[in-house]
This record gives sequence, structure tokens and C-alpha cells, in this order.
Amino acid sequence: MALVAVQNFQPDLILLDIRMPEMDGYAVCEHLKANGQTAEIPIIFLSALDDAIDKVKAFEVGAADYITKPFQVQEVLARVRHQLTIQQLQQQLQVQNQLLSQAKEAAEAASQAKGAFLSRMSHELRTPLNAILGYADLLNKDMALAADHRESVGIIQESGRHLLSLVNDVLDMARIEAGRVVINPVAVDIQAFLQGLEQMFQLQAAAKGLLLKVACDRSVAPYVTVDRNKLLQVLINLLGNAIKFTIEGEVDLQVWQTEDPGCAPIRLHFQVQDTGAGIDSAELDGLFEAFAQTERGQRSPQGTGLGLAISQKFVELMGGDIALTSQLGVGTQITFDIPVEPSTLEDLETHNEGALCQPQRFVLAPGQPRYRLLVVEDKWVNRNLLVQILKSAGFEVRAAENGQQALTLWQDWHPHLIWMDMQMPVMDGYEAAKTIKTHLQGQATVLIALTASAWEKHWPVSLDGYCDDFARKPFRDQEIFDKLSQHLGVVFVSAENELRSPPGSAPIPSSGLDFSQLPQPWREQFYQATLQLHPALMLQLIGQIKVEHPDLAQSLTHLTQQFQYERILAILSSARP
Repeated sequence: MALVAVQNFQPDLILLDIRMPEMDGYAVCEHLKANGQTAEIPIIFLSALDDAIDKVKAFEVGAADYITKPFQVQEVLARVRHQLTIQQLQQQLQVQNQLLSQAKEAAEAASQAKGAFLSRMSHELRTPLNAILGYADLLNKDMALAADHRESVGIIQESGRHLLSLVNDVLDMARIEAGRVVINPVAVDIQAFLQGLEQMFQLQAAAKGLLLKVACDRSVAPYVTVDRNKLLQVLINLLGNAIKFTIEGEVDLQVWQTEDPGCAPIRLHFQVQDTGAGIDSAELDGLFEAFAQTERGQRSPQGTGLGLAISQKFVELMGGDIALTSQLGVGTQITFDIPVEPSTLEDLETHNEGALCQPQRFVLAPGQPRYRLLVVEDKWVNRNLLVQILKSAGFEVRAAENGQQALTLWQDWHPHLIWMDMQMPVMDGYEAAKTIKTHLQGQATVLIALTASAWEKHWPVSLDGYCDDFARKPFRDQEIFDKLSQHLGVVFVSAENELRSPPGSAPIPSSGLDFSQLPQPWREQFYQATLQLHPALMLQLIGQIKVEHPDLAQSLTHLTQQFQYERILAILSSARP
């Protein structure tokens, strides 16, 4: 009768006796708990059975409580009230969990929409920037260009790079918020790393009459494993801000290490201190928020207000902490620390990130096969730019504006290498690349993806199996020639007929270079050109000594083309009076 009654009228709670005819309370409870519709109804046993074994069995079959007869009315009411309260709280919890699940789904959908939007916007922003910087670079290589026009082109290049840095800041913050940033540790020579950083800002500090000091404690390990790019960006942000907002005095960077008994044996500490105007205490709390700027920062014509926010996120991603203190009229001090692993010289890798575009034209060395290259790009300005670069180097080049045209040219013309844009109408680069690589003929064709998306810093998973390599817009001529050397094994000759070999060839030795035989004014000019990271001027100066000092000119050309500015400065410094 109880089971029938529950089916007709589902109660909020059941008071159940144990000893009953036809079916005892244990069996009733088991039936109710086995039914999904009645399993959640709390059951309180009311029984004269007082043995522990009877109570244990009641709880084993699913009872919520057990009251022994004879009972007190107040006890029964209290226990019923308690079970109903528990039931009410569970229902509220279910509702809250449902709302949280809905909110999570909405947040994930918003995050996906934001990611798709930013991926699309990064493509739309970087594509025209590729044309701006690329054509400006082509103009800068024109020896017939007038000096005043060359200066104007230089302004275009500098403004384009500044705009690119702003775009990258916004995209970096978006990647952080979406959880798309990963740590990529490599072996780093700390002394060389800090020396390069000091040289990067020395000219900027000197232009404002500031003293820039970089001091590294002797206890710091010579080689450590750390995410070099993220550490570099953090220090560039902090030093750039310090110099930007310091009118007089100095900017100091100090580095030291401590032993960390935690997850890493070494902890590196960095401190950037300036003698600037300082920051009002009322503005300190929000400085690490995205787009937050002090009143002084808002008056500055440059910056997005993302530098400190990105720095904080990068430091935290590397497992460290960052703190800022400031005093009006005295200056600002920012300190952060990160855990690192010790490394060795054998683990050291050479990095050339961040090198400026090299306004130097290369052509194919004599005696090499005529390579056929296909450029697939829907935007005419970018397609024409890459075609001009490749034709000027001596390649046979054809172009297509979508994937469908690319397939036709690939089948009829059989190019050795294809530069394939990924986002195009009619047929995009993904579909075209997939079609090419699924054919036996396509396996022999080198396919390099061109993407303007900065959403993924490294090899995009979507290109796996379909492309041999990729280049991200805006690309440098240097990168284009390096990839051609890598995949086709071609050798280039510069305008001064300096050989440029494929990656992996032995470098021209630079040890034992003697600058004392060169005029002091030339040495000073070359030193300043190196400090300014101005490869065009450096190569021009090298051309002045090429006839009388061919071996020295050859070694310097190699170092310049390989962006070995730190080594050049070290050699020049040793020869300075």
C-alpha cells in the first residue's frame, strides 16, 4: 500500500515502520531507493527495534534517520524538520549548480567568440602592416632614392613597427586571458642577455641624458634555462617605462640569485629602479590592470597601458612574483623574481629574435638551378610584394589569388616551392594544401604557409601534415631567404657579392679581428651604427674598407648579416682607446 501511495502522491518525506505484514519496511525502502523517481525522498524509520544491527540495516538500505519507539513528539518534529531543511538545501544547491553550469557554458561560448574575433582581427591588422613594412623595405633598398625620401621611408618603417608592437601588446593580453600562452624554456647566457639588453636601451637613455646601469651579481649562474622571450619582454617593458618617465638621473637594473628549496634550485631576482617623478599612492593599486595608466602616462603619446599588466602575467606564468613601490619626487622601483634551472654551455642556443629588418638585397649565386616558386595570396599588395622580392632574387615566380588557381598552376607548372596564404576566398589555403599534399606529386613540393594570425606563437596545429613550414606576417626578407635556403638548399649572393650559405654551414671566424689598423673615425662610426642596430649603415661602412681589408670586411659582413651585434660591440670595445 505504501508503494502504491507514493506512486500516486509523491511525498516530501516518509516515516516508515519496519515490522509490517506482506512487506517489511526494509523491503519498502529498498524498492523506493531503486526507483529513480523516488530515490531522493528522505526516509525516517520509526520502529520499536532497538538493536544496533537493526539500525545499521536501516541505514544500509538507504534510511536518512532512525527513531526508536516509544518516541517523543518533539523529537519526531525536530528530525522531520532537519531532513526537510537538508532536502531544501540540496534542491537549492542543484539550482545553483545548474546556474553555474549555464554561466560556464555562456563564458566558454563568449571566450570562443572572442578568440575567433581576435584571430580574425589579428589577420586583418597584420596583413596591411605586412604591405606597409615590406614596401618601405623595398624602397629603402633602392640606392637611387634621395636622402630626404629615404628619411621619410625610415619614418614609415619606424611608425609601422610601433603600430605592430601595439597590436602585439593587445594580442598578447588576449592570449593571456584566453589561457593560450605557454612557457618555452631555453638555455640562456645571462651575461650576454643582459649586455644585449643594456645596448638596446643605451642610446635611448643617452639621448635623454640619463645614466643606464646594468649590474649582475657574481653569484648568478652563467647559464640558466628560462623562457627567454617572455623574460626579455618583461624587462623591455620595465626598462622602457623607466626611461620614458625619467627626466634626469639614472635607471638601474640589478640582478641577483638566491637558492630556492622549492621546485627549482635557483631563483633569479630582477630590480628596475629609476629617479623619475614617481607615482602617486592613489594610482598604485590599479597599475597592473589592463589598459591602466597613470595621469602622466595618459599624457604620453605612446603606449597602450598594457606593459605592466603583460609583465605581471608573464612573471606569474613563469612561476614568479612582481611588486612595485614608488614615491613622488623620488622614483619608482619594480622587483620580480622567477625560478630557473641551471644550464650548461652545451645547452646554449643562439637567438636572433627581435632583430631589425635588414635593408640588403640578395640574389641567387651563379651556377644554381632555376627554381620555380608559386605565391598564393588573395591581397594584391601582399602578393605583389612577395613576388617582387623573389623575382629580384632571381627566381621564376608565378602568382595565384586563391587556392583553386593554385591547384591549377601546381598541376600544370610543377613549382618547387609554394608560399600559401591560409585565409582566401573560393578555396582557402588549408583546403589547397591538403589537396596538394595528398598527392604523390605534392609530397615533393615544399609548401610554406603564410599567416597573418598572431594568435598562435608557434607551429599552428591546424597545419600539421599539410605544410612543411610557416611564416607569419609581417615577415622580414631575412626570414624569406632563410627558409628558401633551409628547404631548397640555395645559396645567395648579396649586393656586395658576399656569399650567404644555407643554415648549418660553418660561420666565418671572427676571433682575432684587428681593428687597430682602421682609422679611429671609421671605428667610432661603425660602433655607433652597431649601437643603433642599423645594418644598412654598417654594411655601407664595411664597403669603405673592403678593398684594403678584404678579410676583415668579410668577417664583419658575416657578423652583421647574422645579427651578432653583441660580438661586434665586444670586439670594437676592446679596440677603443
